[in-house]
Amino acid sequence: MLRVVRNTDVFIFMSWKYFLFFSPILLFKKILNKRSEFVIIFHGSEIYEISGYKRSILKFNYRALSVISIANSNYSAEVLSSILPDANVNLNVIRPIVPFIDHNKAESNKYKTSSSFRVITVARLVERKNVLNVIMAIIRLRSKGVRVIYDIVGDGVLFKSYSALLKTLGIRYILMHGNIDDNAKNILLKNADLFALPSVDLNKTQVEGYGISMIEANSFGVPVLAGNSGGMSEAVIDGHTGLLCNGTVKDIENKIQKLIDNPMCRLTCRKHAEKHFPTITSYNLLKKTLTYE
Repeated sequence: MLRVVRNTDVFIFMSWKYFLFFSPILLFKKILNKRSEFVIIFHGSEIYEISGYKRSILKFNYRALSVISIANSNYSAEVLSSILPDANVNLNVIRPIVPFIDHNKAESNKYKTSSSFRVITVARLVERKNVLNVIMAIIRLRSKGVRVIYDIVGDGVLFKSYSALLKTLGIRYILMHGNIDDNAKNILLKNADLFALPSVDLNKTQVEGYGISMIEANSFGVPVLAGNSGGMSEAVIDGHTGLLCNGTVKDIENKIQKLIDNPMCRLTCRKHAEKHFPTITSYNLLKKTLTYE
């Protein structure tokens, strides 16, 4: 382990927690006068976990080592700067990239019903994702005669309670798919009319750092309905690639109805997503950030 550390010039940590864990070994490298750069990627809720002795250790390491901070959104960068000012010395914002998706493999119309408006959510089912309010909004729309179907993809602590609720109510137009493979997910996305993820902040500690799943939906030409919280608004061009909402049942219902009445241009959504594909531009930005020679 020490030999690997001694011979490595650039260390990239996908979380500040890994950096914290390895910091004693990294300081050993500093003692040996071996120059290295340490890159830490910060995103979402985990930034709020920096407190107490963890904050003190990070603060010390930032001053002792050459550390580069990368935040996945302007929102994450602002939160990080307020909690750990030392990170602001060499702080960069680099948007997440969306892996290339072969959309031709998702040609099936298996899930498409021409007479129904199809809404989809792909997410880990936890409280802040606010899926329950989407469910309630869909139920209200159906009670008014709006033909809408809702696909929920993903697992999580709330999967069983959502499934039980739908079973109790006898609702068949809201489908709980659980975890499915990428091809099945892509088929659902391609045949969707709207991607809904109206996440909310929970006590300002559980937030969305960005909205990469919405960019993925945009890549299929699907507009999104996002929560106006955390860094999600940075992933949406409100009124062009989707709509922002406050997360209440009423606002979700109104925004879905608005998109049913006034469909957005799917080509505009795709072009927005293309900005997040791996390109020479994103490579050069990362190369510029890693200045070690």
